[in-house]
Amino acid sequence: MPQIIVTADGPAVDGKPPIMFRERVSVSDFESQHFTAQLAERLGWAVGDADELERRSARTTERRRVHLAVETEAAEDEAAEPELAEAEAGQPELAEAQAAEPELAEDEAAELAEGEAEFAGVSGGPARPAS
Repeated sequence: MPQIIVTADGPAVDGKPPIMFRERVSVSDFESQHFTAQLAERLGWAVGDADELERRSARTTERRRVHLAVETEAAEDEAAEPELAEAEAGQPELAEAQAAEPELAEDEAAELAEGEAEFAGVSGGPARPAS
């Protein structure tokens, strides 16, 4: 008996494309207008489902591609860090900047404490003591 099949060009299961719709039909089925109208509706749903599956598959593939690119870039950055450290070792201005960092940290802590005090005044809650 003949059959109508709608498949999606999406992720294959066991090497076979996903079947969204399968229906056996005979010539006599098409003598009824009701049957043909119902069949057209079922085909429309199946085509819509197949289209959605293909779109989801394309989005998933794109996300995987971007994720892989980010992971690759991170791995390349990690591999480059020892080379960067060696290049920076011979720069005296870097040592000076690192020595100045404790003063910067104290300034940042004071600014944070001021901001928390202002927030506490607005929200009515107690301010946390600066550490």
